[in-house]
Amino acid sequence: MNHSQRIKDTVLQAYEQFREPLFRFLTRLGLPSMQAQEITQECFLRMQSQLLAGGDITAPRAWLFQVAHNLGVREAERSAREENLTAAQELQSDHPFAALESADRTRRLHFAIDQLSVQQRRCLLLRAEGLRYREIGEVLGIETSTAAEFVRRAVAQLRKVLYEG
Repeated sequence: MNHSQRIKDTVLQAYEQFREPLFRFLTRLGLPSMQAQEITQECFLRMQSQLLAGGDITAPRAWLFQVAHNLGVREAERSAREENLTAAQELQSDHPFAALESADRTRRLHFAIDQLSVQQRRCLLLRAEGLRYREIGEVLGIETSTAAEFVRRAVAQLRKVLYEG
């Protein structure tokens, strides 16, 4: 088996193992299904490119989640800017009350999660996908103990907001 075929096999194996968790993670970041699918595919294309270029990926799961995180955050920020523009345009349209009601429902739905810091939310989402604290640290570029503390604080804060009023 030649080098190129080994790389294709490696990427295919990673795809079969990590496609669903990456997709779930991206949708939990708030991306619509279609965008999450596109970014998931992009992660594996980048993995193949990295390996073909002679790069070494020693921890494929952490590497893929890091790529997904970076691409997903960038896309979520772009989408949020577009959504804010659309909401502003709807407020100026003939149906401003419908837009306000929809925005209010969305705010209430996401209130508890919105109370988390960005790092807490990201750590919690990665932990929900089964990544270990060490892997979360690798993905986000933070210490393992910091990742664990962010998750602990996120859970405590969610519990407080959701159950203690």
